[in-house]
Amino acid sequence: ADEAAKEKASAKDALVAMRDRLVTADDPVAGNPKGDVTIVEFFDVRCPYCKNMEPEMAKFLAGDKKVRLVYKDLPILGAPSTLGAKALLAAKRQNAYEKLRDAVMKLPSANLTQEGLEAAAKQVGLDAGRLRKDMEDPAIRKQLDENLALAHALAIQGTPALIIGDELVPGTISADELKRLVAAARKAG
Repeated sequence: ADEAAKEKASAKDALVAMRDRLVTADDPVAGNPKGDVTIVEFFDVRCPYCKNMEPEMAKFLAGDKKVRLVYKDLPILGAPSTLGAKALLAAKRQNAYEKLRDAVMKLPSANLTQEGLEAAAKQVGLDAGRLRKDMEDPAIRKQLDENLALAHALAIQGTPALIIGDELVPGTISADELKRLVAAARKAG
């Protein structure tokens, strides 16, 4: 119990120290961009737990229109995860991050190939040639490296990982738990 309390205090200290790096202008945003509470979600496109979190987050956001959701692509499950994360960040340049993210999170992991991602991109109305070109931009690789470094600094050990207020929440949680944590963050100011 003493060790768990120390870890929780350490995580809180790290969150305070990294607060200015949690949300950047390059990060994709869903929900209300001017929301009164921000949820930062670290996720991997291949993570089955992240995929299970999708309907819970959607249900929660449908019921609370005052929350900003910031996505942090965290490709920790190999090369296909990196490829998927690059595609999502490239889609942001076509104002279609959420559209492609929704499609990619429904793809079987075996389809996380260049061809599978380009097919998904075309399906949601993106220019696949532009997407392919943008995926190779060093700025996208830099953003992913920064996300990985931030996750390491925050001692995030898996996905999904949510930051709500000053709370780091590892793993999949329900819409009701999201509601409770956001209410606590609002109360804390």
